[in-house]
Amino acid sequence: METSSEEYVEPHCSWKRGKEFDTIEIDLDGFTREDVKLTIQPIGEEILVISIMAETPRRIQKKFEIPSRDYDVGKLHATICSGNLSIEKPKKAASNKLEISKPKSEFMKVIQESGGKMQRKISYGVECCSKPIAAVSAFTSLAIVLLAYKYYVKC
Repeated sequence: METSSEEYVEPHCSWKRGKEFDTIEIDLDGFTREDVKLTIQPIGEEILVISIMAETPRRIQKKFEIPSRDYDVGKLHATICSGNLSIEKPKKAASNKLEISKPKSEFMKVIQESGGKMQRKISYGVECCSKPIAAVSAFTSLAIVLLAYKYYVKC
């Protein structure tokens, strides 16, 4: 006998955001692991659909759409404990790259126009990077120089 989606009840769920992963917790009180069917389906290259369905005399169903670009899909992890289904979605590592959009020749022109001031600051930042104790300070100085350059280019 075929059942329609209207016969299913949507369970209570909560979404917890963390630094390294997000967690979806779904209340499945009264269901065992054997009752629960969890599927993950891609929709195109950008979206994943996580479907949870469980049937005993009660029927529940829940679907989530998550962006695949934000999560490490191959490391999704689901557990059922004490009537709760927990789905952990590890976040992809964020890129810490700083990109300078100006071509190298433009950058050199800006350094020359600054009368050597910017070049001395960049040299100081690089020199400090070679000293282990001053490494944090050097990175901060270098970041400040790069932000100043960015502001200078916008002006």
